[in-house]
Amino acid sequence: MTPKMLTLALLAVAFSGCVDGLPGLEEADHGDHGDHGHEHADGVDHAEHPKEHEAGEHAHAQTGMERPFFGVAKGKVPSAEDAADFPQVSSIRIVGDEGFRPAAHITDGIGTMGDPYVIERLYVAGDLWIQDTDACFEVREVYVGGQLSLNWNGICAWVHHSYIHDLRVNENIARDGYATGGLLEHNQIGFIGQLRHYDGEFRHNIVGPRPPTAPFDPILETTPLLAPDLLVANIDGFNQGMIHHNVFHGSVDLDFHGHHHGTGFFATHSHYHGDNESRAMAHDHTARWTSVLFADNQIIDHDGYGLRYDDRNHAGDDRVANSEQEETLDLDHFHRTKIEILRNSIQGSGIWVDIFNSDDAHHDERNDGWLTIQDNEVRLVQRDDGPFGINGAGRDWHIGLQLDVVKEAEVIVRGNTFDYEAAPPAGPLAALSPAPEPVAIEVNGLRDAHLQIEDNVARGFDTAIHALRFDEVTWTLFGNDWGDATELVADDSVPMPER
Repeated sequence: MTPKMLTLALLAVAFSGCVDGLPGLEEADHGDHGDHGHEHADGVDHAEHPKEHEAGEHAHAQTGMERPFFGVAKGKVPSAEDAADFPQVSSIRIVGDEGFRPAAHITDGIGTMGDPYVIERLYVAGDLWIQDTDACFEVREVYVGGQLSLNWNGICAWVHHSYIHDLRVNENIARDGYATGGLLEHNQIGFIGQLRHYDGEFRHNIVGPRPPTAPFDPILETTPLLAPDLLVANIDGFNQGMIHHNVFHGSVDLDFHGHHHGTGFFATHSHYHGDNESRAMAHDHTARWTSVLFADNQIIDHDGYGLRYDDRNHAGDDRVANSEQEETLDLDHFHRTKIEILRNSIQGSGIWVDIFNSDDAHHDERNDGWLTIQDNEVRLVQRDDGPFGINGAGRDWHIGLQLDVVKEAEVIVRGNTFDYEAAPPAGPLAALSPAPEPVAIEVNGLRDAHLQIEDNVARGFDTAIHALRFDEVTWTLFGNDWGDATELVADDSVPMPER
C-alpha cells in the first residue's frame, strides 16, 4: 500500500459487519446530502428520490471497503442552457497525478483529502478522461457532453451534481492505478456504458432515459434478445460496491466479474492486478471473494427486463485481461459470492437472475454463494406479445422474479411484493396474441442449493411458483400470500417443500 493509500485508510472509518452479510443500508449513516435539486438537461426537476433516508452526522455510508469521508455534496446539475454560460473546452485528458494542472482546468486544491483538486462549472463538449491517479479530486457542476472516464483512480474520486452523457469507470485497458472507487452522487447520467470493477458508493443519481443520440454511441454491452438496445446501466463487476437510492429509466445489468475480488467480504481493498509491481501485494488470487449491495433503487422499465444479474460470460470475466495482468488469475480457483438485492422498486419489469455461480473448468471446489432478494416491489403490466408472440423475442415478460440456473447457493426470497395488472391487447389482431400465464416466481435450474421463499405477497398472477429442473435441492415455503394464484406448478424433479 502506498503512503497515500495508508493515509486514506487512517481517514476511513473502521469497517463493520461479518461474513454473514452486508448490513442493510437502514443501519448505515448516510449524512446530509445537500441540495437535492437535480435538473435534467430537459429542464425537468428530478428532486424526488425513492425511500430517502434521514440526514445524519456524516456524508458517507461506511461499510467494509476503505471509504474516505467526503464533504457534504452541494450544487445543482447543470442543464444544457446552464452549461452554455460556462467556460467551454472540447475535451480534457488527465493521466497521472501530474495531469492535475491549470491546463487541465483545475481550479483549486492540492490533491489531498482535505483539499482535493477541483474541476467545476465547466462545459466539456467531448470527453473528460482521468486515468491512473492517486490524488484526491472532485468534479462538481460539470456538463460532460461525451464520456466521463474514471479509469483506475483509487478510492479518492468524488463526482457530484454533474451532467454526464456516458459514464465509464475502470475500463478494460492497460493500467497501473488502483480501481476507482470513491463516491458518485447526485448526478444526471444519460446512460452508464460501463461501471466496472467498482468498489465505491453510487447513490442518488438519475440514469436515463437514454439520450436520443445514444443508439449511435459505442455500447460495451447490449440488452440480450432485444432490439433496439434498451440497456441504461451496465454495472460490470464489483467488490463491496454499494449502489443505492438511484433512479434508472431502462434496463439495468449487474454483471459478475470474478477477476475483481478481495480476501474476504469485508476486506479493506480489492486485490491489485495492474501492471505495476510496486503496488502488488502477496495475495492468494485463487480465493476470490466478491459482493455487491443493490438497494433502495427505482427502476422504471416498461419495454426491457428491469434488473438482471448476469454470469453468462464467466470465463471471459474471470481471467487475465488488459487491465488484469496478474498471471495467477488463470489458475484453478474458487469463489465466495454475496449478492444482496434489497428494497428496490421495479415498475414495468421484473428481476432476472441469469446464472448465479457459473460452471467453469477452473473451479476446483464448491463455490459457496449467498443470494438474497428481499423486500422489493415488482409491478408488471401485461405486454402485447403480438400475433403468434412475434413481439416476445423469446422472453416471457410476465414473470415477477426469474431464477435461471443457480447452484451452490443459499437463496433467500423474502418479503417481496409482486403485482400483475392485466391489460389485454386490442385491435383487429388481438385474437392472434397468445394469452399470458403470469407467474410471480419462476425457478428454472437449481442445483446443490437451499431455497427459502418466505413472507412474499403476489397479486393478479395465475401461478405463484413455477419450479423445474431441481437437483439436490432443499427448500421451504413459509408465510406467503399468493392471493388467488395456484401456489405451485412443478416438474417431477422438484421435491415437496418444507413448510
